[in-house]
Amino acid sequence: MKRDPWSKLRTLLLILSVFLFSACGATTTTVTPGSPERAGKDFFESPDFFVVIAKTGDTAQSLAAKYLGDPAKDWMIEDYNNSSAFTAGQQVVIPKRFWNLSGVTGSGYQLVPVLVYHNLAPQAKGRMILGAKSFEEQMRYLKAQGFRVISLKDYVEFVSLKRQIPRKSVLLTFDDGFRSFLQYAYPVLKDLGFTATLFIYTDLCGRGQ
Repeated sequence: MKRDPWSKLRTLLLILSVFLFSACGATTTTVTPGSPERAGKDFFESPDFFVVIAKTGDTAQSLAAKYLGDPAKDWMIEDYNNSSAFTAGQQVVIPKRFWNLSGVTGSGYQLVPVLVYHNLAPQAKGRMILGAKSFEEQMRYLKAQGFRVISLKDYVEFVSLKRQIPRKSVLLTFDDGFRSFLQYAYPVLKDLGFTATLFIYTDLCGRGQ
């Protein structure tokens, strides 16, 4: 039987085509919406973490915005790496999700201070009225010391083992709903990016306090 002289060439071309298509498929990458492109030797990803090599100017906030899609999640990077500042060339581990819902560690368990305020005024008076200047100093101290003010919802979810909160969390509450909150507390809290929970004493509503 006489062989087709082109059959061997066609077979080789077919094998080469399959090899090229396979190679192309192997090098195709998929970028998840909202995630950074995953390329380069300074980046590694696992199902639970990103591991990056910090560049000049990188901060926990900028890394959280880039890899977690939310700069407010910078506390996750700070708490996991036990640092809020990074140098160029430093390896930084970025957790993708909560890793310690209970707040229990080898050295103890997490406590959340709850600061309770009532009335504010230009000058302190008795135990229930705090001077506006003292209140502002306390809030700025919390900010300078790296405390994160959480909401009551965050706190309830934390004690219910439904979410992790920053290691240095604090909860601010105000009783009775005095007008002084709007006059003295709200501007300070807004400036610092703090939140607070108000427990309104409805019997006093409309009485001008």
